[in-house]
Amino acid sequence: MPQEILLYRDRVTSIGVLLHALREYFTPYGLEIRTITINDIRNGILRNSKSAMIVLPGTVNEDSDYQQDFTNQDQKQLLSFHDHGGVSLNICGGANFVSRLINYNSNTTHPRRVLSLNPLFKGHAEGPIHPFAQKMDGTFGVLKLSMAKILIKDLLQQEWIKTSVTYANGPAFYPDKKDDPSIEILMKYDIPDTPAAGIRVSIGKGAAYLLGPHIENGVMHTTPNILERNPALAAYNNMVAPFEFIRQEFMQELAAKMVNDIIATNAFRFKRFLRIREHVR
Repeated sequence: MPQEILLYRDRVTSIGVLLHALREYFTPYGLEIRTITINDIRNGILRNSKSAMIVLPGTVNEDSDYQQDFTNQDQKQLLSFHDHGGVSLNICGGANFVSRLINYNSNTTHPRRVLSLNPLFKGHAEGPIHPFAQKMDGTFGVLKLSMAKILIKDLLQQEWIKTSVTYANGPAFYPDKKDDPSIEILMKYDIPDTPAAGIRVSIGKGAAYLLGPHIENGVMHTTPNILERNPALAAYNNMVAPFEFIRQEFMQELAAKMVNDIIATNAFRFKRFLRIREHVR
């Protein structure tokens, strides 16, 4: 029975490009993608033996509904899912939501400070990162993304690589405890003090991945005729194309690392998928 990645899609979550990326990088490992809502969580889908990973995406504007959608009990279910070996990918607004404290000080909205009682990440998420921040007008989409300069960790060579990735006012991450052994930094913003832009957090038998930028967004493959008729799309592709190779390499390594986490704590569920280890190495 194939294991599933659960992609949360309620209200203003942005999943179009992300859904394609999940299929590209995770289906080769035998994982299937399924979209869910808050009602699925309340009906116990996180306790389903097929549920290997949950993805909380970013939102299409600055007003995230996560805090309104998820009760304390729902958040406890997320924690329990990780305690028992579950893995999560939390991007931009989703990463804000799973942090203990959110400090959001946009140039377009009033500052917000939100405290979570049941966080996955014991630290604060702070954004936007103003060298890369932009005004968002409620019609925000992939073609309006800016670029953030970051340092990406080569997960194989353990070296830091300078590049740029798409960005939509996501956070940096500051752990409550300096040098917390449960936290691994995967990306850093290339600004003074180099705050964390992406982290892995060990939680019980599982792990949560929090990403501030939109590393899942890359070149949109289409025909020359469509590019000619859509200058915004052509401009977007020209903006991201110089950084596409590094982005794809990192996404492949990140997916392999996440699958390794799934296997490590759920091997009994993956007896027919043990060939995955050959892809991960």
